[in-house]
This record gives sequence, structure tokens and C-alpha cells, in this order.
Amino acid sequence: MELGLPDLDTQKAIADFLDRETSRIDRLIEKKERFLDLAARRIHALVDEAFSDSEVPNVRFENVVRRMQRPVILSEHDELIRLGLFNRGRGMFKKPAADEVGMGDSSFYFVREGDLFLSG
Repeated sequence: MELGLPDLDTQKAIADFLDRETSRIDRLIEKKERFLDLAARRIHALVDEAFSDSEVPNVRFENVVRRMQRPVILSEHDELIRLGLFNRGRGMFKKPAADEVGMGDSSFYFVREGDLFLSG
């Protein structure tokens, strides 16, 4: 197998170029990470400020969302994808699939992308 081999000056020029570009990319990444950290801190500060401001009105959750339920009527051959919630608002997860046997008096609903669901 033949391989092209540039002269030493060209190799050094390529290495210098790659070093400069890699350093530039690293600096851009550091700047972006710093910006994201500062933005997150600013958001938290604004939220804290809003919640501690006595002039900001409190409203009941039920007055700012619309409750929707999409009941599911199961047949004997349906398979369910059960959903669960992680503690402390860390998201949801899919439980192993199941049929309706052994699910007791549970109610079943369709969940669509973008839905907010609360448990317990």
C-alpha cells in the first residue's frame, strides 16, 4: 500500500493549523458553557424574584391548565404501555408492557406528546 507523505514543513504547517483550530474550538466551547451556566443562574434568580414578589399574584393551577382525559376502553388483546414518574420532577419512564389482567380497577388514558401528566 502506498501512502503520500508530505515534507516535514508541510506536516508542521498542518499540525500547527490543527492545533490552532482545536484551541479555538475549545475556547468557543468554554464560552458557550459559561454562557449557559450564567443563563441558568439568571433564570433561577428571576424565578426566585418572581415568587418572592408580593405583587405577583398567586393563581390556582387548575385555572392555568385544562384537564384532559382520553379514556381507553380495552379489549382482551390490547397491550398497555404503562408510564411512571421519577421523583422530584426528573421525568417519566415506560414500564414493561402488560395486559389488563391484574391491573385491578385502574383507569387507562391515552397520553400524547406534549401532554403534562401528574401522579398522586
